[in-house]
Amino acid sequence: MKYELKTIRDIYEKIPIDRIDDCLKELAIAIKQAKATTGLLKEVEKDISGKEPQVFADNNSRFPDVITWNDDGKGEILTHIVINNEPQFTVKSTLKKSP
Repeated sequence: MKYELKTIRDIYEKIPIDRIDDCLKELAIAIKQAKATTGLLKEVEKDISGKEPQVFADNNSRFPDVITWNDDGKGEILTHIVINNEPQFTVKSTLKKSP
């Protein structure tokens, strides 16, 4: 199942109660991954240009308004980096399964 999520209410209304923990765990990782990647790219841009970031300035870097949570049990988290509406690269993480 895939769920389009825009608000906390969407999580409440759309995600089955027994899947909420996995959904929130994956969302938390996706948010952390996006913030860390954007922060790193800001520092690289600043280091290369010697100026404050322009491409990754705060007003240009934002988390999407809507995300899709894929409830497939794989524990895969994909963070897509897009600049000027052009996909640049994807960061993929996979959660380890509990024994």
